[in-house]
Amino acid sequence: MDTDLLDRLGEIGEKTTWSLDKLLDLAHELNVNYIAGHPYPCQALVRAIIDHIPPAFGQRTFAGVVSSHGWSSQTDGSHAKRLAAYRTTGDDVMHRQIRNDPSLISMDDLPPRTQLNAVLRELLVVLEKETEGGTSNDVVGD
Repeated sequence: MDTDLLDRLGEIGEKTTWSLDKLLDLAHELNVNYIAGHPYPCQALVRAIIDHIPPAFGQRTFAGVVSSHGWSSQTDGSHAKRLAAYRTTGDDVMHRQIRNDPSLISMDDLPPRTQLNAVLRELLVVLEKETEGGTSNDVVGD
């Protein structure tokens, strides 16, 4: 993930009512595991991140974020839709039990970093608007 973006999220985290410490820890751990070439923790961390951020968008689920949020750009909305499809791989990594045959998950199965960066960049936009007095922390139904 883009470290400049994570730095900017850390800065806005000092101004927003949302606690971004867990998000930033997950993102940094994702970067470390990506560099180390560990596909299972990477997939689990991507899943954890997309499951963690919906309340800041006023949603309960990432599917709600994808379908209901007014994205700053159509491209970012498209990135979010494609990222949502990786939830299935995260389910596989986290819930598939031991088997007799080898796993099929590899680093090639991770979503492109542009997708997660686009979603976190949009989160930054949402948080910047909030700190300017524009939004509330109320979560709406899907």
